[in-house]
Amino acid sequence: MPPSFRKTPPPGVVLHKARLEPSEVDWCGSYRITVPLRTLLDAAQSGVSPEHIVEATRQALERGLVRRQVLKQAIQGLSEAQQLGFRVALEEA
Repeated sequence: MPPSFRKTPPPGVVLHKARLEPSEVDWCGSYRITVPLRTLLDAAQSGVSPEHIVEATRQALERGLVRRQVLKQAIQGLSEAQQLGFRVALEEA
């Protein structure tokens, strides 16, 4: 969501607020969604368990939704703890 978004989400929904580059979003019908790579990075930064990051990353790699080299570059800005699930998935893939 844009940083100016103020509506309170329903229980269980986590909104990530940021200014996104056009390459980070795609259209799904009449609304915008983040691309898989951005979604994975947001999940890692919001504290999703490494086990879930491993599974989601492995599926994204297997389905061709994320490229290994792009992922390796993208996780460089994350903390070591946030990188953990990605590193495990990259080793397994």
